[in-house]
Amino acid sequence: MGIVNEKNILRRKFKLIRDSSTEEERNNVTKNVEKYLRSYKATKNSIKHIGLYWPIHKEVDLRCLKEQYFIALPKCQSKKKLKYHFWDKSSFKSDLEGIPYPDNLYFIDYMELSMIFMPCLSIDREFYRLGYGGGYFDRLRADKGWNKVPAIGVLTSSCVSKDLLSRSEFDIPLSGYITDKEIVV
Repeated sequence: MGIVNEKNILRRKFKLIRDSSTEEERNNVTKNVEKYLRSYKATKNSIKHIGLYWPIHKEVDLRCLKEQYFIALPKCQSKKKLKYHFWDKSSFKSDLEGIPYPDNLYFIDYMELSMIFMPCLSIDREFYRLGYGGGYFDRLRADKGWNKVPAIGVLTSSCVSKDLLSRSEFDIPLSGYITDKEIVV
């Protein structure tokens, strides 16, 4: 069986697990993200912008962070590229994948981001992420500048893989992850 088939099997498995997560579990992930940010702010003194994502399906919703922090949301572009837009009062449009992003020209460069939170279907103990298979985040992080920005996976604890996940040569490990039960960053 090839790597693509292995990953597709894992995606189906972890989508089912994620879809069975409770609202309470997802809210507890958000609380742990907030706890992590308070700790980060106490030790680093400031947070520039935070790269988030627009939640789809039953992904953890971190949009409440906009109340306290400057937020940037990604826009999926052609050739599987991501570009982060500052989340201001602009209206939203849908990108190539149908995901909302702020319709403005305020792009955020990697130097303006303190960290990026990424949704995960799963993650393993070596911080390899299983996403939807588009490759957007890996392409972004393959850039040397963007690779310097801490990338933190967000998911419920039931989706953390006990085994190492199948990976390709293009997969790039994250800096850590946050679940409803732990902060591993």
